Amino acid sequence: MNVFQIIEQHRRTPFQWNTFDCCTLASIIIEAATGQDFRPRFKDRYKTQRGAARFMNRWHRDRGRNSKQSDLADIVNDLLAELTGPHCNRKRCAPGDLVLADLENGPTLGLCAGTHAYFPGPDGLTAVPMNRARCGWRLTTCRKQP
Repeated sequence: MNVFQIIEQHRRTPFQWNTFDCCTLASIIIEAATGQDFRPRFKDRYKTQRGAARFMNRWHRDRGRNSKQSDLADIVNDLLAELTGPHCNRKRCAPGDLVLADLENGPTLGLCAGTHAYFPGPDGLTAVPMNRARCGWRLTTCRKQP
């Protein structure tokens, strides 16, 4: 599945915690680029924003990090360490790459589509200018695993 197919498939999928949130979208993007499905690591682990925060705090504690000084970028770095290495400057991102932006509800993962990135929103994917992205991960340089 390419970037435009992902956007079209989820254009009207409304945000819902652990059903279609930024981690779900990130998992879809990562699987499309690499063939690896990270959804089982998150599925049914939280159902609310507060539950997601608790999940992230546990993730950081389990890795010996202070959860107050760590965020979603650290979790993605952990998951993608072997595939892409750590996050990069947003200016290096290409369509199909994973990005992180600080949006109204906090750090949010999305899909780079060129000059804009798409993030889960209440009525489906929401386009946000790429200059709002804090960083990204170069999934387009990964080879899909068989």
